[in-house]
Amino acid sequence: MSFVLLEDYTNNYLIWQMSEHIYQDGKTKVEYVRLTGVFLITDPDDIITKHFKTWFNHLDNSYGKEQVTLNMLGKKEGVDE
Repeated sequence: MSFVLLEDYTNNYLIWQMSEHIYQDGKTKVEYVRLTGVFLITDPDDIITKHFKTWFNHLDNSYGKEQVTLNMLGKKEGVDE
């Protein structure tokens, strides 16, 4: 899953995307990721978005995180840069 939080002076917005890993052999090797749903949420009272803000801050302050680079992702055959 992934999400984007947007805030302005009057409202909070959440774009929340759910994805599914599709496995080539049924168990271990991910063949591709398929979009399964997207939620667009307007939350002026910060009821839902406050949980995502807390989660993001927790992850951002955790140990062991590192920036993902293109070299870490590798190159797929037949895909131009």
